[in-house]
Amino acid sequence: MKYKFLCALAATAAVIASTPANAADWPTQPITLIAPVSAGGSADPVARLLAEGLNERLGQPVLVEFRPGASATIGTNLVAKAKPDGYTLLLSSSSPVVNVAYTLPALPYDVDDVVPVAQIVDSPMMIVANGQFAPNDFAEMIDYAKANPGQVNLAIQGVGGLSHFAASLIEYRTGAKFNMVAYKGAGDLQADLLSGVVNVSIGFPSSFMPGVNAGKLKFLGTFADERVETLPDVQTTEEQGFPEVKAGSWFMLFAPKGLPQEITDKLVEATNDYLKSDKAQERLEQLGFTVPVDGTPETAAALLARDRQDFKEVFESGAMDMEE
Repeated sequence: MKYKFLCALAATAAVIASTPANAADWPTQPITLIAPVSAGGSADPVARLLAEGLNERLGQPVLVEFRPGASATIGTNLVAKAKPDGYTLLLSSSSPVVNVAYTLPALPYDVDDVVPVAQIVDSPMMIVANGQFAPNDFAEMIDYAKANPGQVNLAIQGVGGLSHFAASLIEYRTGAKFNMVAYKGAGDLQADLLSGVVNVSIGFPSSFMPGVNAGKLKFLGTFADERVETLPDVQTTEEQGFPEVKAGSWFMLFAPKGLPQEITDKLVEATNDYLKSDKAQERLEQLGFTVPVDGTPETAAALLARDRQDFKEVFESGAMDMEE
């Protein structure tokens, strides 16, 4: 009996020892924030600003580590397999937690192995056209494409990516048919759009602003719920009669599944305190992002679920041609 009692004590001690680093005292050491992409991209400034804000509020260094490769799944897998103790976090867009579940034949993790902590920013997507293209807004483009099926050249960056999904969503929800042209790099896409080799494309406002300012490109609409503050004259797709055509990009903070509630609460509080600061609002909006007003796990999870459902619906419909 005494032996069994001692075994029970040992088992209890083992459970306590395996509990993530005393959640009540977290954090007591540096935190690693993994961005599963290359440094210098759109995630770079968001990751660095978030790390700076969390560092100030949590009292521990937050170190940004870029781990690109395999459609952002290499870095995501590191977090999915990490101990859920709050010391390894992920800043990610939708690709490795939405798209790849359908576009890649095998994943080293389940997309639910990382859980959303809070949405950090929205990044509105725009439909942009060569300045000489006849339609001047999204509704006119749809009418033109329907009257000329397969004759409108629509440039996408990469097969299976966000712009490919957005273009396929347009076809699926409107019945319009485009000639999609896939590019591996933004430079070649921009050059062909500016020269008129392709008629339209989809992407972030900052990517196209130089061409728009020069009068060589024009915005036809935005997929966002509201007009982009810096582009108040560009109507949303909903305003133009297509409420079912919405697609956007975001960055969310994720953690390995199983993160203790106490750590989650501290992380959410610190994140929201930073995002509500004038410093964060100003710097992120200067980069073309929109800062959400409610950065909770629940709202982030709802957005993630919506995007997964939309992507699944479009992908399984066969609307996304995955051939290069």
